[in-house]
Amino acid sequence: MNDDVHANVQEATALVHQGRLTEAVSLFEQIIRLEPEYAHGHNNLAMVYLLQHRYDEAFARAERAIELDPQLAEPHATLSAIYLRRNQVEEALASSRRAIRLNPKLPEAYFHEARAHLKNGQFAEAIAVCREVLRFKPDYIDVEYVLGIAALKENRLEDALGSLSALLQKKPRDAQAHVNRALIWLLQGKYEEGWPEYEWRWRGHDFVTKPMWDGSPLDNKTIVLHAEQGLGDTLQYIRYAPLVKQRAARPSDVTVTVACQESLHKLLSRCAGIDELVTPKSFAWPADEHALLMSLPAILKTTVATIPAGVPYVFPDPALVDSWRGEIRAAPGLKIGIAWQGSPQHPDDRLRSIPLAEFAPLREVSGIHWFSLQKGPGKDQLANAPFDLVDLSPRLDETTGAFMDSAAVMMSLDLIITSDTAIPHLAGGLGVPVWVALQAIPDFRWLLERADSPWYPTMRLFRQSRRGDWQGVFERMARELTSYAAERKNLFRN
Repeated sequence: MNDDVHANVQEATALVHQGRLTEAVSLFEQIIRLEPEYAHGHNNLAMVYLLQHRYDEAFARAERAIELDPQLAEPHATLSAIYLRRNQVEEALASSRRAIRLNPKLPEAYFHEARAHLKNGQFAEAIAVCREVLRFKPDYIDVEYVLGIAALKENRLEDALGSLSALLQKKPRDAQAHVNRALIWLLQGKYEEGWPEYEWRWRGHDFVTKPMWDGSPLDNKTIVLHAEQGLGDTLQYIRYAPLVKQRAARPSDVTVTVACQESLHKLLSRCAGIDELVTPKSFAWPADEHALLMSLPAILKTTVATIPAGVPYVFPDPALVDSWRGEIRAAPGLKIGIAWQGSPQHPDDRLRSIPLAEFAPLREVSGIHWFSLQKGPGKDQLANAPFDLVDLSPRLDETTGAFMDSAAVMMSLDLIITSDTAIPHLAGGLGVPVWVALQAIPDFRWLLERADSPWYPTMRLFRQSRRGDWQGVFERMARELTSYAAERKNLFRN
């Protein structure tokens, strides 16, 4: 590599550190034109493409680097990172291990291997890999993230907090570390500490272009509430819209606009406290105040004791309820809807979604008429369902809007049994009975140990007693379902 190329590499690397990725790409491409067989150059370009979410191009450049120098470890580590972004966990593990064999002191390879173990639910293995890399690179801050999350999933909450605190001592403004610490505090029910800390999730991002509402009076003002995460999150936190309305002497003196997923507009159009529903892209930004939906608990100083848990706060279309009622109620016995699979793109999906086969213990309960509410991913499992299911999915929400038919159907069911997806938030917001099967250390909103949810009065939580043990969850649920069915039978008999 000549001096000019070496200087260009240094300049391009500096541009990456400054976040000037487009300029860095141009310079690395120029370097490759000058030195087309420079393997490190191809890998460097692959890593910048990865930062830009240009995964196919990143993959091609990393593979080219390996062709040019099969003994170079770094492009294998880059491939591991790409596979992780694609949720191809086994391929990520193989690539990271290949990189480690080629260079046992390449910290990034260990980091990606630990992350892959984390995605696989192999938390002890993730911790072991992190400790190994820290032996030769004790200042490698990135692995503190993995250590903290793995310790959390192992139910070692204080160890997880310790890892995050150690990281924050070195990088006190590391937003992700603050967010991870917030999630642990929220899981523990420490809302006074957790909600303010959770505000770090948007700091440093371009999303917020206006000062955020601080909870002050909204008389004669307009405020936009922005949905920021998944459908389930929007369904959970839309309950705050009426409370925002109350921040004026007269609710009519404040205009509340909700910028959220367009697919939810029809369902949310009947929610209290909302004057207008728009999509984030279509909204014209001028407004007096702005707030993220998931910031409202912090702004309004929500504690576990003050969660606004009045239900229902989501209302189905009465015409759809009527159209479904006859068919659902005509089915004999107790009518139960089930769902088992969330989006495969969710970072925790391997742990929260449940194979339909795990529902098998429920078939021992007699007098049940089962309905499948599952749509999209996971429907292929119906072919081997452990009991007879009426598959409603081809007729759910295709023409009416997200969850519109699903909500109407739920109003005629006796019970919903589901994994941790958007479905429990819909059922809970409708105020219908819902049982949720949870992994051992669940999402922060479900807290710890409780069999109920302070967010949803009609909800029961069935938690794994040990990680990965869905059989125990559904055996316990089957016993409870036997009693539930008997109670319902006696209720209607009397």
